[in-house]
Amino acid sequence: MKKLLLFLALFPALLAAQTGWKNLKITPANPKPGETIRIEYNWLESPLKDAEGLQLLVFEYVDKTPELKEIEFRNENNRLVGTYVSNSKALAATILLRANEELFDNNSRQGYFILMCDAAGKPLPEALAAQAVLFADWGRFLEFENRPERTLEWLNQAFAGRPDLKKKYFSTLVSATLRAKRGDDGKQEALAILEEMENDPNISESDLVGIINQYNRLKENNKVASAREKLSKKYPDAVAKQERMRAISAEVDLAKREVMIDTYKKDYPPQTDEEKNTIDQAYAQILTRYGEQENWPLFTMVAAKVSPAKRASTYNNIAWGLAELNKDLNRASQLAAEATAWARREIVAPSEPKRVVSMTEKDWLEQRKATFAMYADTYAFLLDKTGNPLKAAEYQAEVVKINNYGNAEFNERFTEYLERAGSPDLRHQLEGFILKGAATAKMKEQFKKCYLAEDKSNTGHAVYLAGLERVAQENMKAALTKKMLDELAPGFTLKNLKGETVSLDGLRGKVVVVDFWATWCGPCKSSFPGMQQAVEKYQTDPQVAFVFVDTWENGNEKEKNAGDFIKNNGYTFNVLMDNDNKVVSSFGVSGIPTKFVVDKEGKIRFKSVGYAGSTDALVEELSLMIDIAKGAP
Repeated sequence: MKKLLLFLALFPALLAAQTGWKNLKITPANPKPGETIRIEYNWLESPLKDAEGLQLLVFEYVDKTPELKEIEFRNENNRLVGTYVSNSKALAATILLRANEELFDNNSRQGYFILMCDAAGKPLPEALAAQAVLFADWGRFLEFENRPERTLEWLNQAFAGRPDLKKKYFSTLVSATLRAKRGDDGKQEALAILEEMENDPNISESDLVGIINQYNRLKENNKVASAREKLSKKYPDAVAKQERMRAISAEVDLAKREVMIDTYKKDYPPQTDEEKNTIDQAYAQILTRYGEQENWPLFTMVAAKVSPAKRASTYNNIAWGLAELNKDLNRASQLAAEATAWARREIVAPSEPKRVVSMTEKDWLEQRKATFAMYADTYAFLLDKTGNPLKAAEYQAEVVKINNYGNAEFNERFTEYLERAGSPDLRHQLEGFILKGAATAKMKEQFKKCYLAEDKSNTGHAVYLAGLERVAQENMKAALTKKMLDELAPGFTLKNLKGETVSLDGLRGKVVVVDFWATWCGPCKSSFPGMQQAVEKYQTDPQVAFVFVDTWENGNEKEKNAGDFIKNNGYTFNVLMDNDNKVVSSFGVSGIPTKFVVDKEGKIRFKSVGYAGSTDALVEELSLMIDIAKGAP
């Protein structure tokens, strides 16, 4: 009874929290599922006062899944106001104001959470558990702080009032327990939860499979075997399907493997999206192998069994590989053309509904455009190789536009096609890319050739190019200053590859570049020549430090993997090992490479995600970030 009384007593404080935000207000303060909720945002006093392209997003937790809503808003007395009708089965929601990947407001990474209430205005018993899932399981996308102890607090409060909820939310409970309580204590507590759930006579097939997966992660082989035995007795089809899929993956004879997939599909017709995707992926693997073997008759036959999306992706990959080897270019062009045509149709008339719950309709459209750009880049590459640089330039023009003229690798291919096509527009396009700070060294050599051909002056070229680069730098600096963040960096203490302890606090007084990477990450590795140049540029500057945080690393020998890669490539990086992935989580990183520039006072000033393909552009942008951060108040 005491626990229940405490649970109820906490609700007024929780409700006060969701109505006492500085810049955001919801009406009604205690909303019921299905009600219209009004959101007011005081943007002039918020971190987003200078932001452009603002989005108002609401994530509602409904039946184990968040539903994303992008809310239209208007300006009323210098406040952004939007309304939405909550789902009739919503348990909790969180509000996110976002301008881009770097600029957003989520209540200082704590979340603007709404607990849905009953007719009396009291939070629904399950609301806190739903809030915990949004905070923990979707926190990476929503940029929440890594606070597993808070997740545990909310879950335990929910279970105090409704003990039966523990079964529904055990997966989040186990994950939070392992992250909040390090070492053997946390593991034993997690195992106790799993065993309790495993022994539930009414446990579902999916929950039992989830428990087996958790045992596997914890390397509890005996418990895996015991749980598998229960699964085979209680749900024999589940084990049979797993064994069949393992046998399919192990079969090296592609013709036999295809027959095995055909039979599996007949015996177990796929019902869910996940089951359909499993079979589709199995066929796609065979398609890829036949393409690599250049067995085109069988390649064509298997292609008919693969979904249009995976078929287009495989066609694009095979086409690019052939193009790089200068082999069978006509066939490669045909495959690339089909993939590109499919992707263009998907932009205007997608063949399937949006499946990613964390993506807005706008984000989904941008993703489809990006897919088209990737496939069109391959097709343009092949058009140029087969003697049609003008047509290649037409497709590449679409590619660079979709990428906002910012991907130097795509830009360089575009100007190469223009040059080979004898385009009179070449110099104009090159000047535009230089002004945008998105030109490679090769493109600047192209520009020099164009300039000298017209103006016949080496001195004039140098002056003119310096002027373009100066304008580009000023524009880039102005744009970066507009995007500058003001957020306290999470503290961390990690060991580097030499066994030395390095902490962010120990680097206080310096501008620190924190680069999250892994040895399996292609874009991370592609960015490293530029990062090495940046390290060398600032190696004698006592005000600047670089740390490269190896995270999400695969395998058991993480230090060896990272150390071998750094040594074999001759990099002079100070690599820190985030072996338990807690630092990357505390920074709210959703993908790598991600770089943070932290100022002398320990505040994050810039965040940069991905790699645009140009070493020069990387060094220039990072240098500007460092210089701006040096002078940050």
